[in-house]
Amino acid sequence: MDTTLFLAQIMGVYFLVAGAGVLMNPGRIKGAMGEIRQSYILPYFDGVVVLVVGLLVVLTHNIWNGLLTSLVSLIGWIAVLEGVLMLTLPQKTISMMMQKFMGANLGRFMGVVSVVVGLYFIYNGFLL
Repeated sequence: MDTTLFLAQIMGVYFLVAGAGVLMNPGRIKGAMGEIRQSYILPYFDGVVVLVVGLLVVLTHNIWNGLLTSLVSLIGWIAVLEGVLMLTLPQKTISMMMQKFMGANLGRFMGVVSVVVGLYFIYNGFLL
């Protein structure tokens, strides 16, 4: 459980800050996504980072008993999948997927989801 709490604390702060950033400054996020879409190296580099982080989570915490532990593990597996896709999909496909994400409503929705998940992780990781 110590690993679960540690990862929940890290993920909680990250998701809260990242989600707040998306909600408070959508233009900045849209610009960053646009730059990533135009680049060949940034999606590859992002894929490497996301894959490594996902593998670190999965290899240290592949536990599926209880909501908090399952969410931490699920996020690790999602990161692994995202990293693999970023490293293997053609640039054109990545660009199309990112353009879909850049839609105002989906971006805001993901920002809200990120804040809610972050608050849940912070509450369980720091306060319980």
